[in-house]
Amino acid sequence: MGNKQTSQHVITSTIGKLKNSLEGKKPLDMGHIRCLVIDEADYFFSDKENFATLTGIFKKYLEQYKEKIQFVLFSATYPPEVQQSIATLISEGSHIRLENKELKLSHIHQFQKRLPKRGKIDFVNEMFKHSGKNQTMIFVNTKKFAAKVCELLNNMGCKCELVFGDTKPEERDRRIQQFRDGSLQVMVTTSMLARGLDVPDVRVVINFDIPWKKTADGKKIGDGETYMHRIGRTGRFGV
Repeated sequence: MGNKQTSQHVITSTIGKLKNSLEGKKPLDMGHIRCLVIDEADYFFSDKENFATLTGIFKKYLEQYKEKIQFVLFSATYPPEVQQSIATLISEGSHIRLENKELKLSHIHQFQKRLPKRGKIDFVNEMFKHSGKNQTMIFVNTKKFAAKVCELLNNMGCKCELVFGDTKPEERDRRIQQFRDGSLQVMVTTSMLARGLDVPDVRVVINFDIPWKKTADGKKIGDGETYMHRIGRTGRFGV
């Protein structure tokens, strides 16, 4: 893809980097593309900013080549509004999907316990005392609460780090690598790590907060899609 000197057959990119590559001094030649894969497609087609960027790329750079390109979109969840957004750009296609009742993984065991916020910290501490400090991810909904959870767990002797949207990339990568190699036992995060993070040794995922989303009329309702992505950080590859 690109000029004649380009020898690569596959290019992996974020949406922002792709846009920059198309608008740079040596723009990519999209006429050479034969397959375009979008992973976590529900995120790209539900986020307004990402969808606007995708729409611009499609209309400006891909429209004329769309008959030659195979579009492949992957996601664990596809809510109806995402399907409608996709249809505005890709009018025809084959769908391979599982029914909701088939999405439950038998090797992921889910438990619910109602506790006040401070009681959640005490419960996790007791859990670690009795079951050992497994590789654990803890999801919360706000950065402020995430920082408090991380501080309290560290004070209790759990080696814990925090990753959220404002974490500097180099610091985020360092903490994730520590989590991968086992030198870090607990990762506290918002939903930014609900996708794309594969750490096979993760045995426990704790939702301190149930994820929420706002409806068109401004009401807050449970976000089942984000919840599914969160708990999918464990039980990887059938373990």
